[in-house]
Amino acid sequence: MRSRGGTTFIVVVAIIYLGLVAARAVSLKQTAGTLGLVVGVSVMMLPVIAAYFVWREIQFGNGAQEMGAMLDAHQGDPRSSDMRATEAPTTERYGAEASDDWVSWFRTAVAHEDQGDRRRARAAMRHAWRLYRNRPVSV
Repeated sequence: MRSRGGTTFIVVVAIIYLGLVAARAVSLKQTAGTLGLVVGVSVMMLPVIAAYFVWREIQFGNGAQEMGAMLDAHQGDPRSSDMRATEAPTTERYGAEASDDWVSWFRTAVAHEDQGDRRRARAAMRHAWRLYRNRPVSV
């Protein structure tokens, strides 16, 4: 829960900063001359791009939380696998490399995170989220 508060703080600060940048871009755009217009429009693109990346990261976090809650509700703690902490996590460990099962990729991401490999953990979690979103819905 602590990370949600930190994320909220960062998002609020980013929104304030992006608002200030957008205001500066508008004032640059209103200045006379072609250069002011070009710089103003260019600076205006920064908040748009930054807002997209902030939105994407929030979606990633919400997706990971949703998958974890669903897995926890149905199968228990995703960290309670039979893998010993000293073993290096691999996609082969869970069979995720050849699997289209989001649970396998989610557990692989958790294992990579537990071992401190954030790059692979995030890549596996993003893949799990894609599989989770595209899974067939049972009626």
